[in-house]
Amino acid sequence: MIKPIIYNKDIKGLEKKDILTTDEMILLRLGQGCLEKVIQKTCHDMFNFKFEQGIFVAIDNGDTAGGKLKLYQKIALYKNKKNLGTKSGFSDVMLIKKGKVAFVEFKRIGCPSNIDIKPEQLTYQKLLQDMGFKAYITNNPVYFNNVILKEFSK
Repeated sequence: MIKPIIYNKDIKGLEKKDILTTDEMILLRLGQGCLEKVIQKTCHDMFNFKFEQGIFVAIDNGDTAGGKLKLYQKIALYKNKKNLGTKSGFSDVMLIKKGKVAFVEFKRIGCPSNIDIKPEQLTYQKLLQDMGFKAYITNNPVYFNNVILKEFSK
């Protein structure tokens, strides 16, 4: 069974193996402490390779904007984003293809205390599932490819 969430210890276990599968090589290549955006980009490429007519949409949930703005500028930006409908904790990505929509929240690879799944992320995942959508939380591109994209293909 492929785990949706992997940890540094899983990567360290792969480092000790003499022979790796292709999936294990992908995970090892990402390495420990891998940034969420690297995982998201890897999954974006997998999706586009598999679904020529599909759409992989990054959703602005308001969490990462602001950069080097001053505090009062960030507050104004976040307030404006909230007024425009961004939802903190909403999924990072929406997958669309004819007749199907799914949502994915990406996390980084880290040790258990470094993987922060917020209560509002779980709330949105449950709400989306209750509305009949597939909703996932993962940091594992192998899980994304072998489970999420496989289910999305049906």
